Amino acid sequence: GRLDAEWDAAFAAAVEHAALTDAEVDALSDALAELAEPSERSKAMQAQLQHLAAGRLGSMLCAGQRVKLVGLKDRRAKVDGQYARVLCYDAMRGLYSIMTEGSHSLALPRRNLRIVPQSDNISHAMASGVDIAQDADAGGPHLASALRSLEAGDVESAVAAATDAVAADASDARAHLALADTYNMAGDLGRAIGAYGSALAVAPRGSLHWAKAAISMYECTNDSACPVRLWEARPSWMREAKAMRNMAETAVAAAPEQFVPWRMRSDAYLLE
Repeated sequence: GRLDAEWDAAFAAAVEHAALTDAEVDALSDALAELAEPSERSKAMQAQLQHLAAGRLGSMLCAGQRVKLVGLKDRRAKVDGQYARVLCYDAMRGLYSIMTEGSHSLALPRRNLRIVPQSDNISHAMASGVDIAQDADAGGPHLASALRSLEAGDVESAVAAATDAVAADASDARAHLALADTYNMAGDLGRAIGAYGSALAVAPRGSLHWAKAAISMYECTNDSACPVRLWEARPSWMREAKAMRNMAETAVAAAPEQFVPWRMRSDAYLLE
């Protein structure tokens, strides 16, 4: 039927452009095969297509994720090496729509997008050319290893290294952020929100790491893929207008170039 054709085309494009692996698609297909009722299978297929479009399957890039453009040639060579933000995933073409720091809009395959860890000040890195992984060395070998694994897309190694970094120094917000980013990348919003909360608790209020934790925690909680139980368990500062406005204004002061804290402040007024 039409839905089957749409599913086949979308996931074939995802594999062709390396957004997903053959093994990941096979696992999704096997899950569908286990559903006996046609109506259940159709619902599951639609859900998989929605998660594909949102970048929430396997090791896919999700909307808002920061990346570095690599391997671009010819007319696109001028933006090679620039940083960008993922806007969305085009399931039919198997390409990611991205926006560079220079406001260039492009559609690129996964192989041209390198993950950039969000645990450090990305905007500063964009402006100064600072190597984030080198800067992370100041946080110890476990943190540096976690950030390198994140950049390489090795979620399993990143989790292990970030967990070790937290164990080595639970007062280092960067370690909690690295662990949170890893869970976020893996689509485990529950653990990601918890780790962002830990970073928020230890980072000096108003610092860049504090702002990163608050912004990311808010984004995860308001993600369309966030389970209802996590939304209902959101912290009190997301429930109360005054508290949320204070959080948003502090985040805006720390990271005025970021869009989310401004949205947080706007959303706070809707709570009144």
